[in-house]
Amino acid sequence: FRSDIVSGVKNVLDNQVIGYNNPTPRYYDAVLGWMRDHHNWNAKKEWIVNTDGIVHAFHLAVKAFTKPGEGVMLMTPVYYPMYHAIRINNRKLVESPLIDAGDHFEIDWDDFEKKAKDPNTKLFIFCSPHNPGTRLWTKEEQERIAKICLENNVIVCADEIHNDLVMPGYKHVMYPTISKEAEQNSIIMTAPSKAFNLAGFQTSNIFIPNEKLRQKFLDVMHTDQAVYRCNYLGYVACY
Repeated sequence: FRSDIVSGVKNVLDNQVIGYNNPTPRYYDAVLGWMRDHHNWNAKKEWIVNTDGIVHAFHLAVKAFTKPGEGVMLMTPVYYPMYHAIRINNRKLVESPLIDAGDHFEIDWDDFEKKAKDPNTKLFIFCSPHNPGTRLWTKEEQERIAKICLENNVIVCADEIHNDLVMPGYKHVMYPTISKEAEQNSIIMTAPSKAFNLAGFQTSNIFIPNEKLRQKFLDVMHTDQAVYRCNYLGYVACY
């Protein structure tokens, strides 16, 4: 924990007003400012949907953008809850195994494109940076991913929860900065959980620039949850 986060949460507790809450202007300013200043992405307030964690957001995305039996692609091996989100919701797991190049993973482009061209493949959950492979995907690699997915009408759900955990000398490139077309065909999942040790506050920032995709996601979320507010202290810790 950073001391200013601890102090901010303590201040809220000391005031003894801990009720239901919606995102505040300060929250939006913090999240949008972080994306602009640290990731060179000028996102908009209306694009943000809050969920109580990114794992829950996987499930919502799978249900919003695919039907039972339709394919959801992963570049494997990858974070295990992504597999669960596909299988538990009765979708078809489409694996595009990464190539073990010794000290790093590489994308098998022939296999990736073949799987994306299957008309039954509707969604690609993209782990960036990759967990557990630790790969930072280059701009060129992401441009190629975007081209293939756009040509084959595959929606990209980019999990970028680790985008602030980057070693010195390396640079993370956010998927929506690749192009406006990629931005409009994507759901970008972020949270302060990993970089700032805030996972227990269950507050994630899901960016959905495309209005139609955003409405589909919201429709499923509102059906899936009777109460869909995030943790009050999570908003505070986030800003």
